[in-house]
Amino acid sequence: MPEILLLTTSTGQPARLSDLERLIGSLVVSASRLGERNAGWRVRHVLLLQNGAGWAGPLPDWCEVISHPGPLSLSAARNRLFAHVGTALAKASVVGFPDDDAWYTPDWLSCLAGIYARDNPPLLLTRYASAPAADPAAAPLRPLTPGMITYWAASPSMFVAGQAAARAARFDERLSVGPGAIWNGGEDTDFCLRVWSAHGAGRGGGVLVDAPAIGHRDRTPGMSLNYIVGNTFVLARHAKRHPSLWPKLFKKWAIFAVSVLRGKIPRARWKPFFQAQAAAFAGVEVR
Repeated sequence: MPEILLLTTSTGQPARLSDLERLIGSLVVSASRLGERNAGWRVRHVLLLQNGAGWAGPLPDWCEVISHPGPLSLSAARNRLFAHVGTALAKASVVGFPDDDAWYTPDWLSCLAGIYARDNPPLLLTRYASAPAADPAAAPLRPLTPGMITYWAASPSMFVAGQAAARAARFDERLSVGPGAIWNGGEDTDFCLRVWSAHGAGRGGGVLVDAPAIGHRDRTPGMSLNYIVGNTFVLARHAKRHPSLWPKLFKKWAIFAVSVLRGKIPRARWKPFFQAQAAAFAGVEVR
């Protein structure tokens, strides 16, 4: 039976639990529409709550809650979710990573199942917005390029075929937000580029559903500086294989230099930035 496997983590803070109620409620509605329109498809949702948090709200029978006693980075939490589902990861038709503060529109899971039943792309990206599109199935599909991945890859709006996710194996725990991460940010882009690179260019490597199909708060201008160390590491890591990324890498270097001169990046982040670049060009492996 084709399955959509959704993996979510949350710190378990009260504000996040309120967001989770919205996410789970949206999944219930979208899963119901999936059952009506896509015969045989099912949903499985696994939620990892950090800091020993519990869940007292109602849950559908296809949603499972597991707990971790302390805090985790986003990458570490996802790797634990991969380990928890085991071989079910590779057996899933498609794997998604909805944030706890995201939500799905009623038609999204049905749209997603239709695309995977027809095209089975290794990687599918879409956009997110606080006012998502009501009819994502009407959106055009565009073949992904490395540059598009670096711009659009984000946890609530990235989807990976189960076998492709299993081959990519894990998120790099140095790239993440949260405790234990060395270089802040870039984990989603790195994972997606590794998936895309394993399957080649064009439609065969993945597609963009060119509409804001996922509900999530809008992008905040200026937030990219918070993740410039990790994101620049990812560009340096993958530019060696995908030369089209070099201009983006040069631009990131320039942004970093100008931001330092303007005092927007504290001195404490200079050393990690250069360490990350050295590690990327040295070819360090995912860990």
